[in-house]
Amino acid sequence: MKKYICLNHGECSWADEKPPREFTLDNPDELNCPNCESKNIKEAPKSSTPPWSKFAIITGLLLLIGGIAWYFWTVNPPPPPPPLKVSVVGLDCNTGFLTLTTNNGDGSPITFGAEGQVLAQKDSSFKIDKSLLYNKSITVFAVQNGYRSTAEFITSCTPLPLPPPPPPGPNHRKKPILTNGSPKGNLTVIEGSEGCEICTRYYSAIDEAGHTHEIREKNSTDCCPCGQTVQIKGLTYRMECNELAGNKLIIVQ
Repeated sequence: MKKYICLNHGECSWADEKPPREFTLDNPDELNCPNCESKNIKEAPKSSTPPWSKFAIITGLLLLIGGIAWYFWTVNPPPPPPPLKVSVVGLDCNTGFLTLTTNNGDGSPITFGAEGQVLAQKDSSFKIDKSLLYNKSITVFAVQNGYRSTAEFITSCTPLPLPPPPPPGPNHRKKPILTNGSPKGNLTVIEGSEGCEICTRYYSAIDEAGHTHEIREKNSTDCCPCGQTVQIKGLTYRMECNELAGNKLIIVQ
């Protein structure tokens, strides 16, 4: 059946409703509003969805789409970024500076270091001890957002060659013989008797009683200045000088 609305605004409460109330007529020939008997009526427009219904539908669709997206996000979350990986760029054998680099990670700040050598720092280049430059294994690391990446690195620097020994001079002779007994009084070095055997200084001296003594001074800086390295039976030693503890040879490798 056809539906009508009343246009008698101001006098008909049905016409003043929002939207106007729709009604049907038992007798299509009598076109009067059942509420106010006004003939000012017309056929109602075809039913349309009210604005609030459209908003509700759109809101419902958005909620549905959001719920579906949330479900798939929790069930199938996006894959995490590849883990941080640290590696060594290079080692400067002259300065002892080791430089690191990283790949992957999540983009947050990174700190670098070497176990037993350098604590975590922002600079990817740092100095290591000279004793580690020659065929030593070092564990380097990088830390990002609590994740720690490590790598093993073997140094391969070549030690500098030792200076050639001085040519034999007039004071060079065979190993001196130690004299038994203590010298009497002060000693006077016999001119031309002094010499060096590795880091031991030797010389002949006469005491106040006229006795001759052969003297040997081990770890003498006259023969091996402080910091100088020497080879002894295939091993490298360095002269360490200390006023309190005395001078001594320290093995380097």
